[in-house]
Amino acid sequence: MRLSLDGGATFPILLGAATGETTSLSLPVPNTPTTHARVKLTAWDTLGNPVSDVSDADFQIISLAQVNTTLSTVTASPTTVVGGGTVRVTVTLGAASPSGGASVPLASTSPTIAPVPASVVVPAGSTAASVSVATKTVSASTAVTVAAAYGGVTRTTSFTVTPSSTTAPPPATDSVSVTRAEYATSKRELRVEATGSSSSATSKVYVAATGELVGTLPNLGGG
Repeated sequence: MRLSLDGGATFPILLGAATGETTSLSLPVPNTPTTHARVKLTAWDTLGNPVSDVSDADFQIISLAQVNTTLSTVTASPTTVVGGGTVRVTVTLGAASPSGGASVPLASTSPTIAPVPASVVVPAGSTAASVSVATKTVSASTAVTVAAAYGGVTRTTSFTVTPSSTTAPPPATDSVSVTRAEYATSKRELRVEATGSSSSATSKVYVAATGELVGTLPNLGGG
């Protein structure tokens, strides 16, 4: 029995031979990937007359590397995103994806914040595929882990979703009104009264010419 890798145009590879009235053969297949394999069987009668037959259709030979393909890595880019932004998650196999592609299941630890599709398909012959993850807005920074599994191997990647940055408004300016300022020379006593827009503010009196602190007004409540 001989093997063709080009759809039956040539049969360069001898798979094996048997003698006697054999009705079935178990022969090793070489590690030669192709999608156009065919086999040719030749038999001889007792007079030495040969007769041959070729398989009716092409079949595929998958390499050992493809059979043993497992998940290599899972990555996320960027690793920090403002809620509402998009993260690209990429899965990479250790070898080219087999015929028909490789469906890699995905899962998110925070599906309400970063929902992922149930799976991503790595096309046949490729080693990687990506999906876009649209995140939701958050009020506090949230770590998200995405897990992927294929070929008996599970890998994870993580990224952080942060709240949108807003500039805090400047603090309101208190207004102060001096309602009384009297100095009694006989007592050498200064009496100051004032009201303010903030009930919790502390007012202090200074000498305008020197900046020296004269004293602190007690807060009587209500500004």
